[in-house]
Amino acid sequence: MTSAGSKSTYAYAVLIDLLEDAIINPKGTFVFGCDYRVPMKHGLLTKDYIDKLKMSSSFDEQSFA
Repeated sequence: MTSAGSKSTYAYAVLIDLLEDAIINPKGTFVFGCDYRVPMKHGLLTKDYIDKLKMSSSFDEQSFA
């Protein structure tokens, strides 16, 4: 499981590896993309958690979007 972020991050490199693996081994790898609203809607993330992230000094609105 990973969160992509910007192209220069480790998480993005892992996402690309997973996408390649999904092509080579589709029965063993699954890639699903979404933003924070889908897990929030299903109770996997809370609004309080998202608000806390947005208030962090390291928050970057562009990368969060």
